[in-house]
Amino acid sequence: MAAGMHTYKTALAVKETEKWVQHTREVLFESGEVLSKAQDIVLSTRGYIITDDPPFLQPFIDATKDIDNHFENISNLTTVNIQQLQKLDTLKKLINEAIKLSVRIIKLKKQKKFVTVQQLVIVRQGEICMDEIRTLIQTIQAEERISLKLLKKAYADKPSKFNAMGLTVGILC
Repeated sequence: MAAGMHTYKTALAVKETEKWVQHTREVLFESGEVLSKAQDIVLSTRGYIITDDPPFLQPFIDATKDIDNHFENISNLTTVNIQQLQKLDTLKKLINEAIKLSVRIIKLKKQKKFVTVQQLVIVRQGEICMDEIRTLIQTIQAEERISLKLLKKAYADKPSKFNAMGLTVGILC
């Protein structure tokens, strides 16, 4: 009876570990998507500035529509992690700053205010903001990878205990 209960508890622990491994992978995926969309925002703005070609704005438009969904997904996934939520608050502010800057630059470019656009580009405000976004996402992902590594280790230990218990129960019966 005790062996059966232990086997059952071990199986539940393995299932819970698998759930958290999947959760961590989803956080990594969604944070990668947020980074990708942020890069699209900045790079498409830069492409438009250089070429004055409106099709360069399509990735900007698409990214600004999509980024909120990915950001909401990652926020929902990290509701139990206070440190990650604080980082996400900062990340959201940085992304909003990048979008506002891009909108401003695009508007100035359309108004043919080239000197102002040039000044904004020279101070590298968009690049600095993007570097901060990238660094923060890398920090979030590094913490998730540490969690994933610990979860995988815990998962790796449990099946061997589970199998050893099953073998012991099989021998005893």
